[in-house]
Amino acid sequence: MEELSRDIEQLFEASQQLGKRTQSGARLAIFLMDNLAELMMHRTASRWLEWDKRWHRPPKYTPEKRRKVTEWFNEKVNFLWNETKGLNEAEASVLKLGHRLRNEAYHRGVNRGAVIIAIASIYYEVVCNLHPRMWVGHYSITQDNEVIPNFFRSYGLEIGQQLVDKAVLEQLSVKFLEGKLCTISDLARILSDDLVTRLDGGLESLSYIAENPRTSDDVLKHIQFYDKFWSEHTFPQTEEGARQYFQTWEMEYRSYAPSVTVARIQRWRERSISLASETSLSMIVFKFDQLDLEFLPVEGKIIEAAVAYDMAIDQEVQRMKEERRER
Repeated sequence: MEELSRDIEQLFEASQQLGKRTQSGARLAIFLMDNLAELMMHRTASRWLEWDKRWHRPPKYTPEKRRKVTEWFNEKVNFLWNETKGLNEAEASVLKLGHRLRNEAYHRGVNRGAVIIAIASIYYEVVCNLHPRMWVGHYSITQDNEVIPNFFRSYGLEIGQQLVDKAVLEQLSVKFLEGKLCTISDLARILSDDLVTRLDGGLESLSYIAENPRTSDDVLKHIQFYDKFWSEHTFPQTEEGARQYFQTWEMEYRSYAPSVTVARIQRWRERSISLASETSLSMIVFKFDQLDLEFLPVEGKIIEAAVAYDMAIDQEVQRMKEERRER
C-alpha cells in the first residue's frame, strides 16, 4: 500500500500543477509524470525480465538487452511496446515525446511556450490510463475497515469497499483527469501552429540577415558550413597557416552542399500545416516529433546568427557615434 499511495500522491500533485493551466505548472507536472512513468515501466519490465531469466533456458534476453531496459527510458518503452505488448503505439509515442521534453526542460531550461501545456495534458492522460494496467500489487486490505476508504476519500473518491483493485484505480484516474484532457483536434492544431510559427520565424530571420546580392539560402549555407568547418579544423597559430586555413575554407565552401535549404524549410512548413488535420494520436505525436527534431538544430543556428547580426549592427552604430563625437 505504501508504494501505491506514493504513486497516487504523485498523480494527484501532477494533476494540481496541470490544473493551473500555466507553462510552469505544466513543466512541473511533466517532471512528476515522467518519473512515475519510468517507475511503472521499470516495475513491469523487471517482472517480465525476471520471469524470462528464471524459466527460459537459455534466457531470451541477453545481459546487454537487460541492462539497456533497466537503465534507459526509451528502451523500457520499446520493450513494453514490442516485447510485452503492454503499450500501444500511441502510448509509446507520447511517452517518448514527453520524456524528451522533460529532459530539455530539466537539463537545459528550454521554454516550449503553450505547446508544453498540450503535451503535458496528453502525457498525463497516458500515465493515468497506464497506472491501473501496470499496477503490480495485490489487493490491499487492512484490519481497520476505514483505512482504505478514508485514503481514497481524501482524493475525492468514494469507493465503498475495503480493498483496492484495478477498477478502483481506474475510477481514481477518471477523477484526476476531470478538466485536464486535451482533445485530439486541439493537440493537432496547437502542435501545428507551433511548428508553423517557428518555421516562419526562421524564414523571416534568414531574410532579415540576408543583404543583396546575398540570399536567404546563402545565409543558411554559411550558417551550416561555419559549424561543420570549425568542428573539422583547428585555427592555426602562424600567419602562413592562417592563409592556408582560409584558402581551405574558400575551397570547401564552394563545393559544400547544405543539408537544409530554404526549399526544405518550406516543405517542413507544408507538412506542419497538414498536421492540423491529422486525427490519429500516434501520427500527430510522431509527425510533430519528427519535424521538431529535424528543425531544432538549424533553428538554433538561425537564432544565434540573428543575435550575432543584431550585435554587429549595434557595434557599428556605436562606432559611428563615437566617430561623430571625435569630430
